[in-house]
Amino acid sequence: MSTFPRWSTLQAAVYLCSTSFGIGKSATMLSVSIAAAHMVLLPALAVGSLAVAGAPLLFLKKSQAKWDSATMKITQEFWSRAEPEVFVEAIEYWGGMKKLSDN
Repeated sequence: MSTFPRWSTLQAAVYLCSTSFGIGKSATMLSVSIAAAHMVLLPALAVGSLAVAGAPLLFLKKSQAKWDSATMKITQEFWSRAEPEVFVEAIEYWGGMKKLSDN
């Protein structure tokens, strides 16, 4: 587990997850009701329902790759501009030699 914060847009992640679950529920109910009346359409409905419910999760996966890239870029930029005192403080804290409350 990384000790650095991860950059992401919480709003996008919550939206994509909740949209996927909401659409999945609706697609399931629609598929069940249509399949009850027209059994011939069941395979097409199953594929269509998976595609519709899976699309937001695909976008979430692609967004996470972009968030990982942004996290690395921001982290590298931070450490490239950090003063030597920041390195010493980080090493002491991560090494357990100093608590955060100690100044």
